[in-house]
Amino acid sequence: MKFRSLLVASLMLIVWQSVACATDEKLHVSDSWIREAPPNAVSLAGYMMMENRSGEELSLVSAAADVFAHVMIHRTMHEGGMARMHHQDQVTIPPHEEIRFEPNGYHLMLMHPQQAIKNGDRVTIQLGFSDGSEQHVIFEVRKQAPVK
Repeated sequence: MKFRSLLVASLMLIVWQSVACATDEKLHVSDSWIREAPPNAVSLAGYMMMENRSGEELSLVSAAADVFAHVMIHRTMHEGGMARMHHQDQVTIPPHEEIRFEPNGYHLMLMHPQQAIKNGDRVTIQLGFSDGSEQHVIFEVRKQAPVK
């Protein structure tokens, strides 16, 4: 009887840990960085790679950071030979796919820094998703894109 109780408790712990890990990893964010700008710049751009590891569609619907007055989701599109930024209400990541936020594509528009942001600094940005989940991601400030 004691062995059976111990076995059941162990199995419950394994199942609980599996569910917790699966929930934590349904969306994986990597390669997060912010392009350094001159100290008087009113906006900066943030980039990352988001990988949806779940079987459900996920959408990024918001972003915020204490260091910036506000953060918006944008996409650069080329129209008539001109690059133009368009505000995005959301960016959808299909199941088991990834979306890159990179120069000349999707990016976070980081408006009105509340302090000087320089190469090597780290900034935490809170990402909000359509399922109500949030993820705090650390972005490193860099002079140029990381080498792949």
